[in-house]
Amino acid sequence: MKEEMEAIQKVLPAGYEIHTSYDATEFIHEELNKIYLRTGLTVLILLFFVLIITLNPRYLFLIVVSLSINIAVAVIFYYLFGLEMQLYSLAGITVSLNLVIDNTIVMTDHILHRRNLKAFMSILAATLTTMGALVIIFFLDEKIRLNLQDFAAVVIINLAVSLFVALFFVPALIEKIGLKKEETSSDPIPLLPSPGLSSAKNNGLLYPLLWLDDT
Repeated sequence: MKEEMEAIQKVLPAGYEIHTSYDATEFIHEELNKIYLRTGLTVLILLFFVLIITLNPRYLFLIVVSLSINIAVAVIFYYLFGLEMQLYSLAGITVSLNLVIDNTIVMTDHILHRRNLKAFMSILAATLTTMGALVIIFFLDEKIRLNLQDFAAVVIINLAVSLFVALFFVPALIEKIGLKKEETSSDPIPLLPSPGLSSAKNNGLLYPLLWLDDT
């Protein structure tokens, strides 16, 4: 735009000038820089806490790869739904990063401790609650909705993609990289086999107890 104005200025008759009364690009540029900084700090802080809590590079690698896949797939849906990347859209990405990482961590920890996918129903319920709350934005007054609809759409897409990543990608990646639960002194000591325990197992009395322990 500035280049066009300079070109027009050169061909104007003598005594005519063009002046900029308001330039919103400076404000947008400053806000974009703030969002980029906040997004980067958010990711770094979240990953830092994951590392100091787990002390496991493989666990951190899983979180980073899952987050990257989540954002990459979400970008495809941004394009398909015709979403524009503006201030509110980028803010939605920043806000949703924490929720996306939470879904990955919950599913990963449950798989490592329980060796099943039963935690997905809890993740699904919590995520759908958040997505349902954001849907209200699409029913607001038009002036408010036009500003926030891209924000809500971006967060909803990110959360929806995180569900599929947690259900399909995370278990496969855990198996691929060989991520296992670290044994600690607080883990229960396995019981030694005894004649009474063996007879109970043979009679089918032990299987309900094993099922309860798995759940």
